[in-house]
Amino acid sequence: MGGNSKTLVISLVSIAAIALIALGSVYFIFSSKLASTREELSLTKQALQTVQLNLNSLKANYETLKANYDKSRKANELLKKESASLNQSMKEIELQLDQSLDKLHDFDVRVRQSMEWFAANSNIRHSDAYNSTREKLNSTCIKTDANCYINLSCVYQVNYDNGIRYIEDTSSIRKEDFMLNLTQIDLFKGGDCEDFSLLFMAEYNYLFEECGSRGFGRENITTGTTDMEEKLTGQYMYVLCGLFHPRAIGNQLGGHCVNALTSSPIVASREVFGSMKHAVLVEPQTGEYMLHMNKTEDIKLFDQGMPPDTLYYVWLIITDADLKIFYEFSEKIEWVGYAELLQEGKKLNQTLRG
Repeated sequence: MGGNSKTLVISLVSIAAIALIALGSVYFIFSSKLASTREELSLTKQALQTVQLNLNSLKANYETLKANYDKSRKANELLKKESASLNQSMKEIELQLDQSLDKLHDFDVRVRQSMEWFAANSNIRHSDAYNSTREKLNSTCIKTDANCYINLSCVYQVNYDNGIRYIEDTSSIRKEDFMLNLTQIDLFKGGDCEDFSLLFMAEYNYLFEECGSRGFGRENITTGTTDMEEKLTGQYMYVLCGLFHPRAIGNQLGGHCVNALTSSPIVASREVFGSMKHAVLVEPQTGEYMLHMNKTEDIKLFDQGMPPDTLYYVWLIITDADLKIFYEFSEKIEWVGYAELLQEGKKLNQTLRG
């Protein structure tokens, strides 16, 4: 009995020892697992924090993108409205451009018509109204020897014999400052000073051509008046208008037109001063010599860029196909004619059509 008890005790101790060892192993394993789990939980927590930060960053980026989108959408709507407004403005500009081009075309036509008018009235050769006048001028106002001499006093006398007298514009056509053409001058039997000068120039040009048809070159065609023994210099005749000192035109104050003989032609407006500064002036209403431009203070001639320093100066020249005006009412003082206006109109047309 005693031996059995001892054996039982030893067995129980052994079992207890084994149980403790097993229990220790389990505890060790559990502790290891628990530590691993805690580490994994810590890593997971860190990962979750990182994810949360990323989520917060994404949310912030989303809010920024949403705000930018809203701005872009509003800007796009504004651009659409502005585009519609610009399209309307472009249509209006295109309409105005078309209207401007039409006006420019009309201006071009009127300028060309004006130049054609002056060309058509620069010579009496092609006017049936002056058939008898041409015969009288040919037979009485030209003398030929070594030269072909044109007597300007004779030209005046022919006009006087034809009944040509000074008439105010308002007396003939009831309009002020209206230039008559050659046919109207003959019809009304006269005109004012610019009409007289236009007719005188047209008759001179006819006689000059007649001298040429008789074989005389320009250098052998001379001109004079009965009140001047010496012949007048210059073979080109133009109409000159301006404000003369009263002593030069019978103590009358006002604008006046006469004829000017020059030695060089005037085509471009820039040539006016060089040609006219030595001109000889003739009064077509008397057929008499008036003055030399370079020897008088009764009227002055100014060049491009020269502001007038007197009331008495030349402000208009009429050539065979143009009208030149001394334009002083701007910073750019210059002589301007229809030819230059056509060139400016052409440049503007090209600019507008782009």
